[in-house]
Amino acid sequence: MPALTMRSAPAAPQVHLKRYSSFRGVDFSSDPSQVDEQRSPWAPNLISDAGGFPEKRLGWRTLHTFDGPVNGIFFFKNEKGSFSLCHAGSKLWLWSGDEPALLRQGLRNARSRAFSMGGKLWILTGGEYLAFDGETVRPASELAYVPITAVPSSSSARTSYQPVNLLTPKRKNLFVGDGQTKTFTLDAPCDAGGEVLAWVNDQPVSGVTASGSTVTFSQAPAAGIPAGVPNVIVQFERTTPGAEARVTGCTCCALYAGRVFLSGNPDYPGVDWHSEIDTAAADSAAYIPDTSYTQIGSDDSVVMGYLRAGEALAIIKEDNEQDASVFLRTVQHLDSGDIFPVEQGVSGGGAVSKHCFASLVDDPLFLSRSGVYALASQVVTLERTLQQRSGFVDARLCREKDLSEAVAAVWRGYYVLCVNGCCYVADAKQKTARSNQTGTWEYEWYYWTHVPARVLCEHAETLYFGTEDGRLCRFNDDRVDGAGNVRMDAYSDDGEAIVADWATKLDDDGDFMRRKTMPKRGSGVYLKTYTRSGVKVIARTDSDFGRELRRGNASIFTFSDIDFGDFTFNTLPQNVLPFGQKVKKYKLIQIICRNDALNQGFGIYGIEKRFVWGRTVK
Repeated sequence: MPALTMRSAPAAPQVHLKRYSSFRGVDFSSDPSQVDEQRSPWAPNLISDAGGFPEKRLGWRTLHTFDGPVNGIFFFKNEKGSFSLCHAGSKLWLWSGDEPALLRQGLRNARSRAFSMGGKLWILTGGEYLAFDGETVRPASELAYVPITAVPSSSSARTSYQPVNLLTPKRKNLFVGDGQTKTFTLDAPCDAGGEVLAWVNDQPVSGVTASGSTVTFSQAPAAGIPAGVPNVIVQFERTTPGAEARVTGCTCCALYAGRVFLSGNPDYPGVDWHSEIDTAAADSAAYIPDTSYTQIGSDDSVVMGYLRAGEALAIIKEDNEQDASVFLRTVQHLDSGDIFPVEQGVSGGGAVSKHCFASLVDDPLFLSRSGVYALASQVVTLERTLQQRSGFVDARLCREKDLSEAVAAVWRGYYVLCVNGCCYVADAKQKTARSNQTGTWEYEWYYWTHVPARVLCEHAETLYFGTEDGRLCRFNDDRVDGAGNVRMDAYSDDGEAIVADWATKLDDDGDFMRRKTMPKRGSGVYLKTYTRSGVKVIARTDSDFGRELRRGNASIFTFSDIDFGDFTFNTLPQNVLPFGQKVKKYKLIQIICRNDALNQGFGIYGIEKRFVWGRTVK
C-alpha cells in the first residue's frame, strides 16, 4: 500500500499596512491619485485644530436681515462708546443693539470701505465720503477744513500758502489792514452768489461784498498790531467742477504716515490722493489737498488696493500686461513738509479684486487671476518680488467665476477668501517649501462650502459676513460652555447641517498593475472625540462611485449635553472605528470619512488600511 503524503497547509497571504496620518490641507493641483498622502484631494468644511489636524469648521448664523445686499460691515470705537455699523443696500444701519437703527439712507448701493481717524469712522461708498462720530453721519464736506490759500509776502505782494481742499469750494485769503484800504484782490474769482465772510483782528465784520476777484469792505479794516501784520481774513467760495467727486468716487483706502491715501475712482484709474495733517483742530481726513495727487503708472490700469510692506506702502494695480502692477511708496520728512516718492516695480501679477488685500501675520497678500500672491520683498524691482502662496488650490480657485467679486479677511491666523459661496482658507501655522534654492514657500489650504459671503469682516477674533440677499451673519465662535469648550450647536450653518469630508488620495498601494483586497478586519479610522460626533466611512474604488462601509459614533458622554438620539457611555478622549467590511479586487481605492449630521463636531487623526496582494491586471 502506497505511503500517505502529508500536505502542508497553504501559507496565509501576507497582510500589508498603509497608514495615512499627520494630515495637512487640501491639494487640488493634481489628480486625486497623485496627491501627497498627508493631503486630501477633497476635504470640504475642515480646518486645522491647534495641533494641525483637520476638524470640522464652525458654523454660522444670521443676526439681522436688511432690505438690500450687505455692502459693508464696520466696527468703531471712540470716547462715546463702541459701535457696529452695516451698509446694506442704500442705507447705513447701527446694529449694536437688538434692533438695527437707521443712520442714513440714499447711499450708493455698492461695496464700501471705512477707516478710523481722529475719533471718527470715515466711510467710502464710491459715491459718498461720510464721517460717523458715534452719534451722527455727515458728509465729509461738512467737516472740511477751509485752507488759507494766499498770504501776504510783502506790503504789495502775496504768495500761495495752503492747497485748495477738494472737499469744499471754500478758501481763505489773508490781508494786511491799514485803516484806509477798502478793496482787496483775491487769489481767484469768487462764485457769483457765493457766501463771503470776513474777520478783522479775529472779530467777524459785516458789510463785505465780492465781485470777480475783488472784495470790498464798507469800512476800511483797521491796521494790525503791530503794523504790517496780516489781520484781515476773507473767506469766499471758488467752485472747481468735479473736485469733490474725485474723492467721493474713491473705492479703496489705506492709512500711512499719519495720512489716509484714497484711490479707485474709475474716472481717475491711475491716481491717488492723500490727506494732510498739519491743520490744527481740524479733521485731517476731511482735508484732501488738490495738489496731493500722484499718478501711479499709466491710466490704462486701475489702482486696486494697498498693502503695508515694512516701512513702505505698496500700491497694487490691475494687470494690463503692459504697465507695472506693483509700486512702492515711501515717506521723506523735509523741512518744507513730507513728500511721498513712488518707485515703479515689477509688471505682471496684478490684482483682480479690490476686496482681497490683507496681511496674514506679516505676509501681505492679494488675489490675482493666477492665484493668491504675496509681496515678498520691499525692493519691488527685484525678481521674485511677488511669490505665489496658493499653489495647492489654484486649479479650483482660478476657475471660479467673477473673481473680481471675491472678498477676503484675516481671522485667527487664517486668510479666508470667499467667492461664489466657497471659501479658500490659508493657514499661517502651516507652510510648505516649494523650492529650497529660491526660498519660496506656500501655505497649507482648506476649502469650505456654503458660506455665501458678499463682504467679510473680522472683529475681536470673530468673523462676520454679509450676503447678497441682505443677511448679516457671524460665525458661531461665541457658542461655548462655561469651560470655554465649543458647544455642539455651533456646528450648523443657520440651522442646516455642515457636510465635512476627509478623503485620502485615490491610492494604488504602490502597484497599479496588481489587484488588492482589503480584508474585513484590521482597517479603521482614528477619530477626534466630541460631545456629539459620528462618521460614515465610504470606500471608492476604480470600479465604483463609492459604497458605505461603516457608520459609527464618536461621541463622548457628558451630563452637560445629553442627546438620547445619539447616546453613548464613552468617556474616553479618542475613538477608533474599525471598517468591518471587505473590499475585493481593487486597483485603486480611496477612503472617505464623512460627517453630515446637524450639531455634531468631527475631527480625524489617522486612517489605517490593511490589504493583501492579488493577481496582476490582465
